[in-house]
Amino acid sequence: AVICMLEFGLYHTVYSLSTYMCLAALLCGIFMTTVTDIRFSLPGLLYGLGGATASAFNQILTRQLQQAHAVSAIQLLQPQALVAAALGALGTLALTGEVEGVLRYEWSSALLQLLLLSCMFAFLVNYSCYFVIGQTSPLTYGVAGNLKTLGTVLYGLLVLHEGWTLRNLAGILLAVGSAAWYAHLRLQAVK
Repeated sequence: AVICMLEFGLYHTVYSLSTYMCLAALLCGIFMTTVTDIRFSLPGLLYGLGGATASAFNQILTRQLQQAHAVSAIQLLQPQALVAAALGALGTLALTGEVEGVLRYEWSSALLQLLLLSCMFAFLVNYSCYFVIGQTSPLTYGVAGNLKTLGTVLYGLLVLHEGWTLRNLAGILLAVGSAAWYAHLRLQAVK
């Protein structure tokens, strides 16, 4: 929903009524599946809207940069990754004040291997995000992200034997059906 509003505000992008209905059903399904406790707080709402808006803007910008400069996901990711790593390291050190502690820390080879593995996974996640956005659209990436959330919930229900309710099951079915409907709409638009 945030992606649709930002794309409309920035580029006057309008989707079909069927797409909006599909997205509304998907959001209802995700809500039914994941929300177990509802407590409203203004700071929570503002943080949630801020995070969703920043994420949506980043996805739209990623797509626009790839199209404007005719670059691949890896070409766009390369300069961004270095800047993000530097800002992340400097920001963490500045906020924690642990510069001396980090410099004096005894780094074991096992810890360095885990750090390298974490960096590799972060790169792969970022690459897959840029790739999907570049090949499809920020909105399709958002729908895929909601499917990932459903996968996480299903893993908890099926493998970890977490409790489930009829509402959870109905939400999963609604969300998966809505995602399938969205995929059908996208494929029809390509033809």
